[in-house]
Amino acid sequence: MSEIQVHPFYRIWFTWVDPIVLAATFIGIFIDPNLFMINFVPASISRADPNHAFLFHHIAVFYGFIGLMVGVLQRVSSDIRVWKIIQGSVLYVDIALIWVVYAGLKQQGRLHPDLMRAEDWAGLLFTAWVAVIRIFFVAGVGVREVRGAKKRQ
Repeated sequence: MSEIQVHPFYRIWFTWVDPIVLAATFIGIFIDPNLFMINFVPASISRADPNHAFLFHHIAVFYGFIGLMVGVLQRVSSDIRVWKIIQGSVLYVDIALIWVVYAGLKQQGRLHPDLMRAEDWAGLLFTAWVAVIRIFFVAGVGVREVRGAKKRQ
């Protein structure tokens, strides 16, 4: 097993910041799906349909699963391969979310920067920011393998 030495920024971001953001998203979706929905669709266009609550709960479970992977699995494993697989997988989700937001804005006729709301910009910029962090990590920037480390029992 290849033990990992990562820059403290990554360790803090991946094992503290990511799980907190994901937990807040998980809880927020369960408490009020409208709060989640208005981040993607202005209330003037549409509101969450109570009959579709189960769909929002599915989304919440997905965020909860990612939170467990980054918040728990990365804390108990120091294997570089595990960390890179997790972060590469979450990077895929980040890129997909950027595309989903783009497609939603286009479909709503709000793709022009002047028509985008603060929520749109915040969501896109935050997701792009975390995607860049993951790209650097997966590329090995600030990551060092320690060869010959003993296996954890």
